[in-house]
Amino acid sequence: MLMYASDLTVSAAPYEDGKWHLLTGTFDGSTATIYIDGVQKNSTSVTYNTGSSVLDIGRAVTGSYYLTGALDDVRVYNRALSSSEVKELYNMGK
Repeated sequence: MLMYASDLTVSAAPYEDGKWHLLTGTFDGSTATIYIDGVQKNSTSVTYNTGSSVLDIGRAVTGSYYLTGALDDVRVYNRALSSSEVKELYNMGK
């Protein structure tokens, strides 16, 4: 699983167990973090150009790689969620 945007890349090991998982990526302007099922898996500090950009969900920005699977309940917030908010989202979906 990967969250990527220009010079911002955060990844975690793939899940291939046939089950649904909550993947949450956050970016607060300086740190990108990826959570799987409410648990932080990786984080990195980045300098990011906040100019205009495209949001791709389910495919690589190059267009070469596409998600194998399904997406459900995609959300985009205007702020970075806290780790407790990510955990709460996971618990709501159980």
